[in-house]
Order: sequence, then C-alpha cells, then structure tokens
Amino acid sequence: MADRKFAINTEPHKALIGNDTLWFQPEVVGAAFAQAYSGLKSAQKRVSAAGEDVGAEELIVVNDAMREFLSGLMLPESAQLFETMELPDRILVELLQWTAELYGGGPGNGRGGPSSTS
Repeated sequence: MADRKFAINTEPHKALIGNDTLWFQPEVVGAAFAQAYSGLKSAQKRVSAAGEDVGAEELIVVNDAMREFLSGLMLPESAQLFETMELPDRILVELLQWTAELYGGGPGNGRGGPSSTS
C-alpha cells in the first residue's frame, strides 16, 4: 500500500497595505473561489460592453465587485477593516492578482501551478 501526504495551509496569508495588515483565509475551496470570481467577471464584462461609453456607474460596479470578491477571501476582522479603507484601483487589481495566485494554483504561490513538479 502506498501513502501520500497532502499539505493544507493553516496559516493565514498577509497583505501589507500602508500601515494596515489584511489577513486572508489559509485555504479556499475551489468551487467557492470560482463562483465568487464569476461575479467579478460579470461586472468586468459590463465595463467591456460599454466600450467607449463607459461611465461612472460601470466603474463603480466593477470597484464594488472587486471589493466584494476580496473581502470574501479575508478573515472577518480584516474584511471589516477593508470596508473602511479607501484604496486606489491599482491596489485592488494587485490584490486580485495575488489572490488568484494564492488560491487558483497559478505560478508565484509557492506551491507551483497545475503543471508544476514542485
């Protein structure tokens, strides 16, 4: 009989933004991540569909979707702090990329991606 050991992250991930620290869940179930991400993609499609006629309403919808997606990955206390933070979109986008690497299994997460040998 062969044994195989699987590691589960138990330590929260930490994002330092200025003087604040946001703590993210150690692990996220893939289906929950994908479902939350699909909501974000829907908001982004709304901006794309507007084309050159994109306005404040579409940008607010995308900003809200980014914030909702990210706060859903945070530990509760950090999600509360995040609600009070006014952040530029570039920081939100960087957080989105980072969480995709953390939870989506992409490169840069320290675990390797689906085709990695690590």
